[in-house]
Parts: sequence; C-alpha cells; structure tokens
Amino acid sequence: MVCSFGKLPGILRTGILVNNNLFPIAAAIALLCLAAPPAQADWLRLRDTDQSVVYVDPTTIEKNAGTLKLWELEDLKASAADGTRSRRALREYDCQGERLRSLSEERHAGQMASGEILSASNRPGEWETPAAAEPVWVKLRALCNL
Repeated sequence: MVCSFGKLPGILRTGILVNNNLFPIAAAIALLCLAAPPAQADWLRLRDTDQSVVYVDPTTIEKNAGTLKLWELEDLKASAADGTRSRRALREYDCQGERLRSLSEERHAGQMASGEILSASNRPGEWETPAAAEPVWVKLRALCNL
C-alpha cells in the first residue's frame, strides 16, 4: 500500500470529506496507512526443515475471492546441484480448491534471495494439488486461514 497525504489537509479544509460523509472512510484509510509496514520485505519464518527454511512476506498478502497471493522465500541449507542457494517466488493459493501455483520465480546463488540470479520465470505455472499429509498442504491451509 502506498500512502500519500499530500492533498489530504487541503481536502479537509474545503469540507469535501465532511459534507459528503466521506470523512469516516478517509480516516480509516489514514489509519491503515499509518499502520502499514514498510515497503521492504519483512520475512516471517514459516517452516524449518533439514533441507531449507521457508519464509513468507506478510506485507505482500493479497486475498481476493477465495485466492491468496504472497511472496515466499526458500533458503536452502546447502547449494543445489545447479548452484541455487535460495528461491523467491510469488505464489497463488486457491483456498477453496486447495491448490497452489507459482506466478513468478527466481533462483539465486546467495542466501535470502541475494547474489546472482541463476534463473527467473514470470510465466504462471500449472496448478498443483498437494496431498493432505504433505507440508505444502499444511502451509496452504495455514495461509488460507489467516
């Protein structure tokens, strides 16, 4: 969310918001802007295994009509055969259909999406439906219940 209060004081002085009963809406937007986190990624650890640590950026969560989109980061504990040490991806979750797909993905040579970008794709992937016992399914349910 990008917040700019440049014109708000002038609008308040003219009475446009008060006269049109828009003041409560403007006040709510102002409060949301003040409470909004900074634009930089603020990774939240979601899962830690022997192979990797998975993080999500809660500031990027978008819920819309049963779907959820957010940025994820998988930090590998050892480099993969192709030199990948971390993966950053924009994922989409279909909460009702219990499936997920990658919308965009980058593979990095460094930890925490740093270093050289080894590969990148902005093509949406195929929908995947994980089995109920898989960690990905648990992640899907947890994120959809936010």
